[in-house]
Amino acid sequence: MVSEKLVEVMLVTLLPWAELRGAIPLGIAYGLNPLLVFVFAVGLNIALIPVIFFFLDRLFPYFEHWKITQSLLSHVRRKTEPYVKKYGFLGLTIFTAIPFPGSGVYSACLASDIFDVPREKAVAAIAWGVLIAGAIVTLLSVGVLSLF
Repeated sequence: MVSEKLVEVMLVTLLPWAELRGAIPLGIAYGLNPLLVFVFAVGLNIALIPVIFFFLDRLFPYFEHWKITQSLLSHVRRKTEPYVKKYGFLGLTIFTAIPFPGSGVYSACLASDIFDVPREKAVAAIAWGVLIAGAIVTLLSVGVLSLF
């Protein structure tokens, strides 16, 4: 049976701008096994990639001209352009890997769409970024990096 705490970790992982950056520290603070939390949050975050692209392809065209959507697009373009335009695949990976709110899967998928990154490359770059971000956040959450 899935614990209530793990369900909360899952819900936080699904939240835009929180994602695994909020979920991993929460799970570890709950006393869950850090490796379990890492695998769960990273796996769920990576599983979000095709779902987000599905919605970008099918639903986003109906909303892209709304003022709030234009504001979001402008924000994502401004935050991601230095990474994606200059460094391409590696830039998208680095942007996704930065463990700050707003630099996760949702923004990276949107950025790859804005800058016409081929879908296969985008999925791979974002997945690598999620894996790196998950490792960084997990290490910070268990205090390993503070030793250095």
